[in-house]
Amino acid sequence: MRRQFLRVYLGIALVLLTAALTMLFIVDREVRKVVDQRLEEMVTSWARGIRFRLIRAGKDPERRTAMLERINENSPFAVHLIPRDELDLQEEASERLAAGSPVLINTDEGRIAYVDFDDDEILVLGPLQRDQLSPSPRGPGLHRGPRGQQPWGTKPPRPGEPFPWAGKFPFQGAYFLIGVLLFILVVIGAAVYLLLRPFERRIYALADVARDFGDGKWNSRARVERDDAIGALARTFDDMADRIETFIERQKELLRAVSHEFRTPLARLFFMVDDAQDAPTVEEKNRHIGRIEGSLQELNDLVEELLTFVRLDGQTEEKPAFETVDLGATVDDVAAVISDLRSDLSVNVECGDLSIPAVPRLLRRTVLNLATNAARHARERIQISCQSAGDTVHIHVDDDGPGVPREAREKIFEPFIRLDESRTAELGGVGLGLAIVQRIAALHDGRVHVDESPLGGARFTLSLPT
Repeated sequence: MRRQFLRVYLGIALVLLTAALTMLFIVDREVRKVVDQRLEEMVTSWARGIRFRLIRAGKDPERRTAMLERINENSPFAVHLIPRDELDLQEEASERLAAGSPVLINTDEGRIAYVDFDDDEILVLGPLQRDQLSPSPRGPGLHRGPRGQQPWGTKPPRPGEPFPWAGKFPFQGAYFLIGVLLFILVVIGAAVYLLLRPFERRIYALADVARDFGDGKWNSRARVERDDAIGALARTFDDMADRIETFIERQKELLRAVSHEFRTPLARLFFMVDDAQDAPTVEEKNRHIGRIEGSLQELNDLVEELLTFVRLDGQTEEKPAFETVDLGATVDDVAAVISDLRSDLSVNVECGDLSIPAVPRLLRRTVLNLATNAARHARERIQISCQSAGDTVHIHVDDDGPGVPREAREKIFEPFIRLDESRTAELGGVGLGLAIVQRIAALHDGRVHVDESPLGGARFTLSLPT
């Protein structure tokens, strides 16, 4: 929480400080423009008043000097005249001066204003200090003259005396600005903490649920309904937990089923061994040994089916290499095997010249498992047919047996599910054939399902993309 808080807080603070500094830079630049413009107007007004009084004094040097002294006595800054040829300005400044505009030059002591006076002299005002700038547009020292003359200005404060507005704007100080920024940062810190605190509690709650789930409490769920990022994360966790719990339950059921499937032939083996040991004749002993070999073959088939089932589960992430398979040849081969398995059955094949991309051995295994399952339950006939529909090929395996009840049509594809134990015992099988078919179909991006057959029994349909 502290690290996340610091990241968010420092990020917001950095953005705020950058925005504040940028704003201060822009405001300072614009204010300087306004101040320079205002100062030029004030200097022009002062120079106009001073120039008027100097012109009234005439060209007599003594009178002009006396007038300058009087002006300097009442002015907070120095006022004097210099010869034009002594002034060294850049070309742009000289052009402004010739056009009648004042020229302001920054120096260490303050700003110095140069104003055109006449053809021979330049009027110099300054250095000008910030607290010496009079609010009067008519210039310093131009108070009411003798004999009731009209006032040309207001009398400025004495040198060093601040103007009335000095010190009334604390926001102009750096300390006030720093204080405001610190206050804003504190407020932002409190706001960020209050915003992050609920997220922290929800994240810790989700972490507790994940910890409980990791400790084996498979029913632990976050159950968050809020539609935000953490809510989406919690729902994703719940979905994952549901899938894991389902997978674990299936593994437990499979383990129980495997244990049961192994227990039955092993128990028979123990009895058969006892019977073989107690057999009175060699012929009787050989008969029991044959039965033992049959049970061992049954165990071997069970192990092979389990290995196939597990291998197919591991291949869902990485698919094996596909080839173009002649579907008609595969179905004919399977039909021959079924005819050998049950010679009393009529096996019909209706499959044209079709080819699909598949893993050859897995496709043959799928069709063989479906046909073998049909042979276990058929009375007189089974039929294998192929049908192309757009980008999908349907392989139908029909029988005339008892069919599959509607309520068992989904469950029948689970491992070790047998609807007719007597037929399975008669023709063999370990209860994994249809489960293997379903996994092979998924590996080929297809599906398998069971319906009622036109022959009266069950129709298993394997649908594969072309």
